[in-house]
Amino acid sequence: MPFARRLLSLEIDRRPTVIHARGVWAAALAARVASRRPWVKVLYDVRGDYVAEHAFHRAGRGDATGLRIKAGQWRIGRAEARACKAASRLLCVSEALRSTLESRYPGAGVKAAVVPSGHDPRRFFLDPDLRARTRKSLGLEDAFVLVYAGSMVPYQLPGSLARMGRIASELDPRAHLLILTQDPEKARGFLKRAKVPEERATCLRVPHAEVPAYLSAADLGLLLRRRDPVNHAASPTKVAEYLASGVPVLLSPEIGDTSALVVKEGLGAVVDDPESPRALREALRDLLAQGLPSREHVARVARQRFARDRFLPTYLDLYGQLSLSAQRGAAAR
Repeated sequence: MPFARRLLSLEIDRRPTVIHARGVWAAALAARVASRRPWVKVLYDVRGDYVAEHAFHRAGRGDATGLRIKAGQWRIGRAEARACKAASRLLCVSEALRSTLESRYPGAGVKAAVVPSGHDPRRFFLDPDLRARTRKSLGLEDAFVLVYAGSMVPYQLPGSLARMGRIASELDPRAHLLILTQDPEKARGFLKRAKVPEERATCLRVPHAEVPAYLSAADLGLLLRRRDPVNHAASPTKVAEYLASGVPVLLSPEIGDTSALVVKEGLGAVVDDPESPRALREALRDLLAQGLPSREHVARVARQRFARDRFLPTYLDLYGQLSLSAQRGAAAR
């Protein structure tokens, strides 16, 4: 572990140091380094609810229980408690995650700043010309395009995505489901089982550099997940990228802070039960009846709330605070 040895060598030169530790295990290592070195300060970058994620990966649910699950959660919890205690400041991707950490480790939330998973504003932005070109290349100039970008793993509810394709085609004869995924054959299998007409769906594997063009072509983005502690703490990057492209969203409830923001800012709609065909139909029908929000409004809110460059002052402020604290720690020795 050359990186760990390098960190431990900070004992020798005592240079004021700030460690930005992303994830629980990196933060636990950084906590060990900082525990006896007042010139080392830790910024713990928390990307999700790691305790719930352990259960999710073992059993498919973040609230799953069992001896084997609890043993792993105990290890993670011990490491995270150490990281939260040793860190001078924390970064959380959502207010929901900050509240979760505060409930487990009192005092952690007070030290936390919230920076959601965001988009690169140089790549994802409102571009009417790109939208027109891409829709023409797909032969979808007059279509109502629903888009999903991501994997076909179970927690993304690919069956519900496919059902939404069929429901949309029944509600709007112009509807077309566009799926961008690394496994288009698997996606086509779900579409076939949901009885989505072949001419009403397109499944593509595209380079990441081309994703902005295909998102621009869409009229509505989809993100369907179950209610789960993992999703409750999350901040999905794909939602930020949908919105930045001017695409309103239809998504599940309790996805970090995002679901509430969509309702508050009028960026689309929330479907109460993404596994219920009836709920999917009602949510889409109501959204179409009230009219989609303007692309300009959606992109403007995304630029204000999710663009990565908006959070540069937050990072600079945190680094500045911790650097000054590290310098004071070095001087005190």
